[in-house]
Amino acid sequence: MIMANMLQDLKVGLNMLDEVETVMAHVKLMESRRTACAVEVQGKVGAKLPTEQLGRYTAGYLQYDAEVSRSDKEAKQLLNEAVRKISKVYADWEDFCKV
Repeated sequence: MIMANMLQDLKVGLNMLDEVETVMAHVKLMESRRTACAVEVQGKVGAKLPTEQLGRYTAGYLQYDAEVSRSDKEAKQLLNEAVRKISKVYADWEDFCKV
């Protein structure tokens, strides 16, 4: 039963690492979109654009920036939880081997 629990905890920890990878891919996508918005805004700075259009680019940038921050924080939290879970399995395994 102890081994089954350790294996289940290890599986959960490894699945969490997969989630971190997925979230980080999302972060990279949002970063590229944020950069595209920034390039658009920079390219339009000297042009006579309606404020509304420039505002859309700026709003897009801010939206993607917020999503990058939120997703990055989520990835860090998931990574910390995964490391704790896997470390616990390692410690439990060491204790099991002492018995």
